[in-house]
Amino acid sequence: MKTGTGKLSSIVPEDASTWEKRLFVTFDLDWCCDEVLAEAIALAESAGLESTWFVTHSTPLLERLANDSRGELGIHPNFNPSLSGRPGASPQDPRDAIGELMRQVPQARAVRCHSLMQSTPLLDLLREAGLTHESNTYVPLGAGMRLNPWRHHNGLVRVPLLWEDDLWLLEGRRA
Repeated sequence: MKTGTGKLSSIVPEDASTWEKRLFVTFDLDWCCDEVLAEAIALAESAGLESTWFVTHSTPLLERLANDSRGELGIHPNFNPSLSGRPGASPQDPRDAIGELMRQVPQARAVRCHSLMQSTPLLDLLREAGLTHESNTYVPLGAGMRLNPWRHHNGLVRVPLLWEDDLWLLEGRRA
């Protein structure tokens, strides 16, 4: 059985050796500046981590990430403006938001939506775009559940997560 870190797109739910006893480290770029991203990349490289980087925007550093065999690029679309109800918010068709990021990262197979947004129609659009793995289901560490990946009705591999930075802070968790 393999141990260590892995990329989300390597998970096959039916083959526990692809995910059991493995840590899947993911990074949401969230429009960070290049200096912060370069530091995060350097930390991941120095630790020898396999990882998945969810892209929100174009940056020259995407090439560095794409050329690192230990990492993979995924997309991180933001559908929040479509739901905000705020005057002046510009809703965007989900297909357009997904398409824009897929043009920037055509090799992407994994997705995490900003704010973990999900719905059955949205999951179908993500699969239609060629994505194979998504990670939008947060299960708190304290829930005491075993986290297993599974296949959605459309074949998309759903990978739950147990830690998220903003929720960790909101819940008052400390390492």
